[in-house]
Amino acid sequence: QNRVHERSMSSLVRAHGGRFDNFASNSMMSSVGGYLRDDSHLVYIDLDGCRLSDDGVRMLVDGGLQHNKCLRYLCVVHNDIHLAGFVALLEAIVTGLPALRALNVAENPVFDEVESNRELYTSCLQLLGQCSRLIYLSLGETRMSDSVGSDIVKSLLTDRCSVARLNLADNKLAAETVAMLCVAVEHAKALQYLGFSRNHLTEE
Repeated sequence: QNRVHERSMSSLVRAHGGRFDNFASNSMMSSVGGYLRDDSHLVYIDLDGCRLSDDGVRMLVDGGLQHNKCLRYLCVVHNDIHLAGFVALLEAIVTGLPALRALNVAENPVFDEVESNRELYTSCLQLLGQCSRLIYLSLGETRMSDSVGSDIVKSLLTDRCSVARLNLADNKLAAETVAMLCVAVEHAKALQYLGFSRNHLTEE
């Protein structure tokens, strides 16, 4: 079933998708957001490696991304998105983007400074629990500690959360996340797939 999903997403990229490479500045994101606000057919956007910062994400969202009604897959892999940028994306998903089903934020320093941004981190966890339409979420290689990993999994244990596929690969997850994983497997209503590749799930 997962392979069928991946093939169908690939066909969407070829048929209707768009890719934007190497943006000169984050200010261009406002224009891109405006285009996405009015676009009526684009379903896949790939912003992999576009030097996108938190400010760029906010410009993208406020420029019009959150009002797009057709976008199904958003990829912002390998940028410079921290917690503020991730929260901006989650806010857009919770309040708009009715068609979005997949978000890939891998290879960004999202959770690099959680301790100095506790209020923003709390908002992040609350918003994750309200993602009632999102099916796939990739947070691989986002500098996630074990305690953060546990919080992330716990935040998905709500009746409103629809995330079925969660990728947490290439982080620093260990015993605390494993314990919460056991709870998630038993109680999560939507969760079907958990990716924990290349983490420290057992003590040496």
